[in-house]
Amino acid sequence: MPKRPAREVLEDIREVLIREPKSWSIQDMAKVAGCSWESAERYLELFTQLGMVRKTEGNKPAYQIAQPWKSDTLFRIPISEQQRDKIRQIYATIRNVWPSVSKHDLSKTLVQKIAVEVAKSMNIPAPWYLYGRVLLLPEKEESSPMLKDQVEIEVVKKACEEYKECSSTYQVRKRQYEREKNKLYEIKEQLYNELVYGNQNKNIIRRLLNEFAVAPDRTEENAMALAIVEDFCASTLGLFRNLDDEKLKKAGPAIVEAFQAVWQLVAMHEFFQSLVGFYDKEIMHDFLDERLRTLEATAMEVLDNLEEFEPPVEIHSTLKAIMGSAKELSPEEKKAREEELKKMSPSELARKFGLDDV
Repeated sequence: MPKRPAREVLEDIREVLIREPKSWSIQDMAKVAGCSWESAERYLELFTQLGMVRKTEGNKPAYQIAQPWKSDTLFRIPISEQQRDKIRQIYATIRNVWPSVSKHDLSKTLVQKIAVEVAKSMNIPAPWYLYGRVLLLPEKEESSPMLKDQVEIEVVKKACEEYKECSSTYQVRKRQYEREKNKLYEIKEQLYNELVYGNQNKNIIRRLLNEFAVAPDRTEENAMALAIVEDFCASTLGLFRNLDDEKLKKAGPAIVEAFQAVWQLVAMHEFFQSLVGFYDKEIMHDFLDERLRTLEATAMEVLDNLEEFEPPVEIHSTLKAIMGSAKELSPEEKKAREEELKKMSPSELARKFGLDDV
């Protein structure tokens, strides 16, 4: 049976459980939902762990819906109803506490970062993504009860205190990155600001590119992403090294576009890795592999656009002299020599003509 995207399988299982709230065997669910036996078992077990499905043990385990299914989380990754209620209470308590702590407006970014601080103390998933840690359930404009436990309320107050002086989105993000000691995100923020808002100080950008190239941790899943990061950094370093200011200005939008595509890929891997402790790794592959492959393809395509800004490679003057003093070659010899030179890297050419120490 062809492998289907996880979100489609999940939606089909959800529909089956809601439409017919009876006890389902794994085999029957796989048949009705149109998925493999292994996928049906994996997702039913996941929903059981989250309290969304009740499991009846026996020779043939049976599963029955235990609570309403909602698909309002980031990338539709399921969370338990208890986690959902607690997150809403955290949001409501933050909005209640904030005016007594700070004079600054409470932005959505601020709410999210403060909520992350609180959720971590309650073992609620708070994965890293594009702009730092987030909760899987976004805040909605709805009335929700506040936290009742005094200890939890004190945690909210303390978290609000940590961010009370932040008046801009940049300060909020920077505060979280520093508190978490996440060098990758600190470097990302600095590099993006230099590329977009800075004066394109070449020395600063070169330093940040070198740091960014080695900042992500290597995992079993991100080898391709790291290769793309290295390719971006090498290409961009070459542009900043070889282009004059006018040409570099023209290349600026393409460099920023490439950086954003590369960062989306890196951030998705960070999201993946920071959820592995809460979800089985195989489950995370089911949810995110298709998205990761798409981001890889997009990043490589955008990187190709940088090539049009690369200056043509000039032949070394000494090499020109050698070539100019050589005897005239026949058409066949010229063609063979051209093919030979095309296959050589610059370093091989230098060694061939004794220019490697010039």
